Amino acid sequence: MSEQYSLAAKVALACRIVVMEGQDDFSLGHISALDEDGLIWMKPSGLGLEEVREEDIIALNFKGEVVKGTRKPHNELTIHTEIYKARPDVKCVIHTHPFHAIALSTLERPLAILNHDGVPLAGEMAYFKETPDLITTEEEGKSLAQCLGSKRAALLKNHGAVIAAPSVEAATCWALHLEKAARMQLVAGPEAQEIGLEKAVEMRKSFEKMSGRYPGFFAYEVRKLAQKGY
Repeated sequence: MSEQYSLAAKVALACRIVVMEGQDDFSLGHISALDEDGLIWMKPSGLGLEEVREEDIIALNFKGEVVKGTRKPHNELTIHTEIYKARPDVKCVIHTHPFHAIALSTLERPLAILNHDGVPLAGEMAYFKETPDLITTEEEGKSLAQCLGSKRAALLKNHGAVIAAPSVEAATCWALHLEKAARMQLVAGPEAQEIGLEKAVEMRKSFEKMSGRYPGFFAYEVRKLAQKGY
């Protein structure tokens, strides 16, 4: 189903999906996707995630120059450019400020795999604690990309979360899974029994063999957007 949308439309839908699922923070947070021509299609600065529509999405080159659209990019553009430079497999980057993920980031504890929400991120989490500030310089962006390495997601200490995925659909789902898994961990407490890394990785591989898993979840969230009027 998601193939019917342009890349800009997918980014706009992803913006509204994550905010519908509780990851809003004024006009902060941003999502981008990289196309085959090397253009970065990104949510612009100044709009809330819930406000973004396809026509609002801007296209930038790796120098940060806007080549399509009229709005300005976010100051944290370097999060996106440096991850894309370091990771040819990544085609979508999400940075939001999810409440429970931030709370977990302050504890300096790894994500506990307690239920199916944690499974996609089993063994796939990095922890960036170099600074709680905005990531606005090339050097900071490179440092974050290096910390992320080949993993799917990173918690930014006292700041938020970053997701790096091969598609908008997967990135959106992983962003939702991370926040739900963090919430589960905080609610369950330190004595909760984990699934175990080996079993969780086995489950992840099994789940992701299911045809259309992430596009299907994304399509569900798009229908939910319509139902809720986002």
